[in-house]
Amino acid sequence: MKMLGIYLGSKSIQVVEVDGLKLTNAFKVSSTQLGNLEEEKVSYEIKLVNALKDELRKAQIEAKDVVLTLLGRDLIIRTFYMPVLPANEMMNAVRFEAKKYIPFKMEEVVYDYQLYLDKINRKYLVLFVGIKKELLERYQAIMKQLGLTLKAVEYAGFSMFRFLKLGKIKNRGITGVVNVDLVEEDEVNFIVLENDFPVFCRDILLSSEVSAENKSVSSANINENLEKLKVELRMSIDFYLRKFPTKNISMCSCIAPEDIRQGLKEFLVERGIQVGIFDANKLLGKPVNFSLSLLKAYAAAVINNVPTEPQINLLPTKIKTKVQTASLQAAVFEPTILIRNFLIVFLIILLPFLYYLVYKIKPMKEQLASIKSQRPNVVSISAEQAIEELSSANKNLINKYQEILALLKNRLLVTEKLEALPNVLVDGVWLKELKLFQKDGLVNLVISGSAYLGNEDAEQSAINQFVNNLSANEKIGKFFQPMPAVSMNRAVVENTPITDFTIEYRSK
Repeated sequence: MKMLGIYLGSKSIQVVEVDGLKLTNAFKVSSTQLGNLEEEKVSYEIKLVNALKDELRKAQIEAKDVVLTLLGRDLIIRTFYMPVLPANEMMNAVRFEAKKYIPFKMEEVVYDYQLYLDKINRKYLVLFVGIKKELLERYQAIMKQLGLTLKAVEYAGFSMFRFLKLGKIKNRGITGVVNVDLVEEDEVNFIVLENDFPVFCRDILLSSEVSAENKSVSSANINENLEKLKVELRMSIDFYLRKFPTKNISMCSCIAPEDIRQGLKEFLVERGIQVGIFDANKLLGKPVNFSLSLLKAYAAAVINNVPTEPQINLLPTKIKTKVQTASLQAAVFEPTILIRNFLIVFLIILLPFLYYLVYKIKPMKEQLASIKSQRPNVVSISAEQAIEELSSANKNLINKYQEILALLKNRLLVTEKLEALPNVLVDGVWLKELKLFQKDGLVNLVISGSAYLGNEDAEQSAINQFVNNLSANEKIGKFFQPMPAVSMNRAVVENTPITDFTIEYRSK
């Protein structure tokens, strides 16, 4: 069965037709010819529809079913932990929790999610992917005008997992994936997986000035963008390790053009990460110039032939329900009717017997429960103990109760104060350590962190602003002294100078 994959890239729109796994047709429309998606919406859609119609006709495309794969900047991709809940409660719980992580109202977002059980933490890791409803409706309208049936809408970074499966790359343990094309795309996908489940996703924008039509890219431009990519990857890996300090990346699969593969490999190996370079031509079955947009569109088109996890589809729920219902009806066959009739007859015979058993057993259960409820509930006290022993035990219990009350009365309550810390953080400043202890009857709070803005004066200014925000905060200023002691010093991390700082507070 033929299928279309359409990738809406930053510099071009790539269309690929496949028959099974075979690439049968492909063409590209430059997005620079269509204007800005955020301006003149009707004009953009009309231009896009007309351009795609012409190209579909010229290429003699036969497929009508299409999978749309999108840039990360069009989507909201978040991961967060949740407790293990019953299945019937999980959907509402995810919806409620996701409100904390997205900048829009939930009513404005179409979303899908997948769960991964973290056995060590005994929690679910939730992968949440959403898109603005308005943007999705515009894409649906474009596909409808083209006479195409939209089967799925997904994130391009996840579409590329099908290439890894076709290449028989097994992502067991903690592994990474880097998708990069320094000529055609200015978005690099960096994804970390745990047993094939994405636990961390970041899209890196390199802001390349090379157009999609200009293939003559100088070595200087490529090297410059490669150095930018290394800096961004270093920051991404460091941020990931701060979020998941016990989950080191052991292996990274790189889908990249030949001219940067060696430089990318050397950088990752220096970080202690093994590297697997991916040759896409072997899977496409024909030699083609490296094009990440072509690979993403192809990966989307083979959705029915290469199933992967996670199965994230951003089609609205009502559309998904229709597709699922149609699939279910197609699967019904005559033997099912025989099985249904057999079950009906079996239940007709069995139900009277079950009712008789319940009718006889229920009074006995009720009587037994009544007898058990009348027994005195005595713990750790023997019936043979004398009144003096009982009085002594009662006195000990009262003393323990008084000790517990004293501990509760004098306990240190700082949760409300520490909750204010994220709200007063300044851009470029992050925290590394909090120490809280009592000394001489006073509560001492020591905050350690770092700042990086590429300039020492700017970093010191950001730290001072953070200190001022702390002092101005009602929850913190009400409990701690308004004038903290601050110390700063310069440090170097990964050949990058940063400013470390320590702030000391003491309760009033």
